[in-house]
Amino acid sequence: MKNNHSSYYRNVPGGSGINPNIRGEMVAVTLDDMVDTGSRTQRRWALKELRKLAREALRETRKSVGRSA
Repeated sequence: MKNNHSSYYRNVPGGSGINPNIRGEMVAVTLDDMVDTGSRTQRRWALKELRKLAREALRETRKSVGRSA
């Protein structure tokens, strides 16, 4: 398996017990999968990230609507 040296794999909360995957050999897991099957800490972190993504999508939508008006 090819090593993935992307910084996204290291973007996990410190001290949460989530493996930061510093070797880059793990398979990426979607946030929805983490909410369904993760530990309590992983579920809470994934829900927080999903809320962030929803807020960002809403901001982008509002920006695009403001430009077209």
